[in-house]
Amino acid sequence: MKGLLQHGSSMLLRTSVAKDKIEIQVLDDSDDDTGPIIDERIRYWSQKGITIYVLRREDRSGFKAGALGYGLTKANGEFIAVFDADFLPTSDFLLLATPYFSDQKPGWSRQDGAF
Repeated sequence: MKGLLQHGSSMLLRTSVAKDKIEIQVLDDSDDDTGPIIDERIRYWSQKGITIYVLRREDRSGFKAGALGYGLTKANGEFIAVFDADFLPTSDFLLLATPYFSDQKPGWSRQDGAF
């Protein structure tokens, strides 16, 4: 798990989108020992000027859907991208996905990482 967290968070910094345009939430509903690893990665990227923070809930009701719903109440962005911890987006993912929203009709878009 530690390697996945470190590799996944490294992918975040390789995005083609300007860092001041991105807010990253780590939704941690874990009940294992990954909390300190997550906290260390948050500190690391925060020190590099990335807006990143962890959200933890006392009550894990709704499990993943509950965590996503909670994260949405705290998000500030115009566009929301949701990634599982084991999904590693390409560096141009956001640049390729956001044009779908230039048309006011779509409310969401599901991407599998391959365009």
